[in-house]
Amino acid sequence: MNWYKIAQIEDYFLSNGECDGLTVRSEVPNTSSISSSLNKWEEVSGIRNIPIEEFNLTGKSYSVSEDKRIEALTEQIRLSKEINPLIVVKDRDGLYILEGSHRADALFRLGIRYIPALIVIDKDEN
Repeated sequence: MNWYKIAQIEDYFLSNGECDGLTVRSEVPNTSSISSSLNKWEEVSGIRNIPIEEFNLTGKSYSVSEDKRIEALTEQIRLSKEINPLIVVKDRDGLYILEGSHRADALFRLGIRYIPALIVIDKDEN
């Protein structure tokens, strides 16, 4: 059995346009980063709400300019109560954020428990 068939993606609930009190926008930005980063992949249907503890987030950056960017996103999300979905990859080692790490750090700072994301399964076994 292939490892990617044991992904248990169904454990991550489909978003119904809402995630932990935020409105989830329908647009997934920068989907071109998928083909730029992966050779063989499969998109999981729908936007899934993934527990934030699946990722090793701190909400901090070691760069002052990046920290300011995260702070600005945090404030923007707090005021708008809206978020664009992230892109998360499931590979043989687990999950990682392909697109939206600054948004993820902002969600961490806001105490949000779930990250809305398009999940992509990396099917390249090389």
